[in-house]
Amino acid sequence: MTTFLQCGHIAQTTDPDHGDVPCCVMCKPSEATRTPAVEPNLEGRKAKCRECDKTRDSSLELAFFRHQPLRSMDSFFCGCGGWD
Repeated sequence: MTTFLQCGHIAQTTDPDHGDVPCCVMCKPSEATRTPAVEPNLEGRKAKCRECDKTRDSSLELAFFRHQPLRSMDSFFCGCGGWD
């Protein structure tokens, strides 16, 4: 089960300092990195790789996906720079 957070990312881990709640490891620690949000309607939206500008249909399943409702596109990482 995925947990969409207020920071715009899907939770990647849990925070043991806050009762093992789902949290984001990519954003600076804040309440938004631990607070669940309603999953956005991504129909018709595109996401752009933050490294190579490759585009895909927006999906919570994309690696390092971030919903950016105030921008024309969301972001993700396609793996073009490697995974390590």
